Amino acid sequence: MAWLDPIDYVQTIPRATMFGALYWTDQHDRILCLCSARNPSIWQPAGGDFDHGDITPFDTACREGAEETGIKYTGPEQVLLVHYLAESTAWPCPKIGFVYDASQLTDDQLGAIRLDPAEHTEHAVHSLEQWAGVLDEGGSTVASPASPKPAARDTRASWSARESRSIRHCRVLRPDGAYARTEAAAAPRSAAASCSSSCADRLGVIRRRRARRQRAPV
Repeated sequence: MAWLDPIDYVQTIPRATMFGALYWTDQHDRILCLCSARNPSIWQPAGGDFDHGDITPFDTACREGAEETGIKYTGPEQVLLVHYLAESTAWPCPKIGFVYDASQLTDDQLGAIRLDPAEHTEHAVHSLEQWAGVLDEGGSTVASPASPKPAARDTRASWSARESRSIRHCRVLRPDGAYARTEAAAAPRSAAASCSSSCADRLGVIRRRRARRQRAPV
């Protein structure tokens, strides 16, 4: 194959999208998620797709966090999770996401959250165990930011396939600066159980990585 100019070359390879998200918790380490206005069965962390004007995924995460909650994160850039989603019927190309530790929010900050009603209808903070219960009982799905509405024919099953694959492709930043593959998700028990457990697994990986980072010597 002849050498192509980069502008021409990128037209010949598969396209992918990228997102950035902020992992916020309250003072009791409960995880903040937002309820999607497009599909109330989806709860997601603040974040969204890489857009024109963004230089890095961290820029995306901070911009989207401010747009979706009114909170401007100005802390350090700390990657907790690099997350890959394969092409599926719900999204036409691969997607890679970066989740950043945005530290803890005070009660005043949580009370001051202002949602964009076009994107989210409510927000909540729950422990990892409580979020897992929401997934198990209510059918809600903690999804990647900016994810489209899953196919109505089987919301939980469609996300089950993506989540069970993607959790195996997660890579996280260790305190020493190196990347390591995360723990693989447990073997699926059923479509619904796989979806709920793998979503909770992903939040669990993020929570454990933050804890390890905080314990690491400076």
